[in-house]
Amino acid sequence: MGTNNKINVINSHVHPLLKVIEWISVSYSEIIENIIGVYNDGSPVIQEYSYNEKVSSTTDFIPWAIERRKETKTYEWVDTTTLPFKDAAQKDNKAKKFDDVTEALIIYCKSNPEQNENDLVILYPKFTKNVLLTAVENFLPHYKKVLSYLMERTIKTMLPHEYEIHSFMKDVYEYFDDVKKDWEHRKNEQQQVKGKKLNNVQFLLGKLNSQSGVHISLSEEVELDILNFEGDIKELENKLTRAVKFAINRHPSATAIKLDDFLLAGLKNIEDSKTVSSTKPASSSDINRDKQIGQFGRIKRYLYRLEDAVKATLANREKPIGINFAAHMSVSPPAISDFMKKNRENIIILLLQEKLEWPYLRENFKPIVNLLEEIKITSQTNRPPEQA
Repeated sequence: MGTNNKINVINSHVHPLLKVIEWISVSYSEIIENIIGVYNDGSPVIQEYSYNEKVSSTTDFIPWAIERRKETKTYEWVDTTTLPFKDAAQKDNKAKKFDDVTEALIIYCKSNPEQNENDLVILYPKFTKNVLLTAVENFLPHYKKVLSYLMERTIKTMLPHEYEIHSFMKDVYEYFDDVKKDWEHRKNEQQQVKGKKLNNVQFLLGKLNSQSGVHISLSEEVELDILNFEGDIKELENKLTRAVKFAINRHPSATAIKLDDFLLAGLKNIEDSKTVSSTKPASSSDINRDKQIGQFGRIKRYLYRLEDAVKATLANREKPIGINFAAHMSVSPPAISDFMKKNRENIIILLLQEKLEWPYLRENFKPIVNLLEEIKITSQTNRPPEQA
């Protein structure tokens, strides 16, 4: 059986009657010249669809369709010259249509069981091209009766099934549209909260700049942490204020200070410690150890955020590329590339140590996939030869 791509039969927005017409046009192409559907899809205007693209309706179509949709018959045969249709080669609807076809079959049906008026399926049979009709005398009336019964039963059997599928798919699409709208609304709200939060932080930094006379800025990592900070804004402001004071005390002669993630992450532990740093300086080994912990913690947090971005991208059926990941993280693609380059060695260490973590990154994030492949090749190259 051939197929026709004029109608996407999977599309939930396609009227059920058109799906039935498509199937009949393909299945009965040897005995049917053309099919026209007349229906209402819920809009005020009556629609018409012709399987033959050359056919168009005349100015008489609307009043004709309004009257015909009130018909109580199940089907009838009519002269084609009385129908409000013409093909591209004809100038009026009185001309002869579709070779020698002079009669058309109208099937009256309901696409929706709750609708009051009928939809119409108008079929133009291939009378003169049927060998049996030309060979057997007086067979035409019997043939028309059989064809009428076959088409009526086919259409009225298929329509309820197509209507159920149409209704179900419409509900599914509407549900996912609602989910998408809700997600977009929540995302907009989160963006507004993040924007307000960052504005408050910038205002606070400006105030601290004026008080200290030191230009204070934030590293990109700190800005990301601030945007994803879920605590109270006052708590965040207090933490930043303490970090600024601590940084100025450590660098009293500095005219500009950039707050990094390590400083903010380690500040609470330093302040809560019973040992005051000014009376008992930390050893170089302690400082190096704390820096390493802070550094790995920052990298891990960033990888978890990147993992969530990959999940969101795949859940939205978006292409798994850097620009989409960056959009879900509210950063630029170059920022992600810069992070990967600057922390390459430590990321490799984490990937080897935390083998069950970040499964989505390992499968879908190309820089991580490339790193893992590089690790695999290196391990195979350095593997000692097997004993004979």
